[in-house]
Amino acid sequence: MTRRSSSVYPRNTPGLSRRIVLGRLVAHEARHQYILDHFDDGGLGGESAELLGVASSEKFHKDDQKNIIGQLAKFDTTQKTATIHIETFPKGQAFAFKE
Repeated sequence: MTRRSSSVYPRNTPGLSRRIVLGRLVAHEARHQYILDHFDDGGLGGESAELLGVASSEKFHKDDQKNIIGQLAKFDTTQKTATIHIETFPKGQAFAFKE
């Protein structure tokens, strides 16, 4: 799958503003959940950020961007070392198949 430039998508499609606002809202709230030391004085992560029509609120502040990248790297490291234990033959239960 190749990544396409955003310029290939028409800008005047119905519902585009709603999709932009929804995406920015999810990003803003996710930042509150995962970035404890966040920058509140501007950008998309700022307190009461405008989700549409204000250029300064379209992207995260550069400090938030660094924190987000750091959290993603930390999450990636954690996921690579995670283990899952599933009992295939739980103790005390009869064997499920005929011998």
